[in-house]
Amino acid sequence: MRGSLDSAWRYDLAQDSMSLSPVSVACVSSDGFEFCLRDSERLGVDVFVRRPDGGEITCESSRRCTVAARFDGGAPVELTGSQLREGGAEQVSLRPVHKILLNLRGARRLELDLAKGGEPPRTTPFDIHGLERDRFSQSGGLYDW
Repeated sequence: MRGSLDSAWRYDLAQDSMSLSPVSVACVSSDGFEFCLRDSERLGVDVFVRRPDGGEITCESSRRCTVAARFDGGAPVELTGSQLREGGAEQVSLRPVHKILLNLRGARRLELDLAKGGEPPRTTPFDIHGLERDRFSQSGGLYDW
């Protein structure tokens, strides 16, 4: 389900397979990647990047990587990525979540240096303005920033 007309965010609601509680996901897409926020009562808020086509996101060593992020063209923020498979699509979980959420607040653009399977990293821009936190927050964790 799409957000407001001027927002690129897409919102989805699912169910946690263990607790059966709701899980909300908000994603924006760019150049074959999705940047997503997920919020559940059981696990709280997490942030990840995925390839919806199931393609690989490359981390340089043993499934861990450093991902440079720039919010609104500012100085790079260093994030730690951990590769994982979920739902058949390659994903990289990004940490620390609190640093991402604080920088996300009020930002309009996010640039992440990401690598598709075997290619060198390249800057991928995401239009992140217009996030409607009330629309998908399940745990209240998004209100901490």
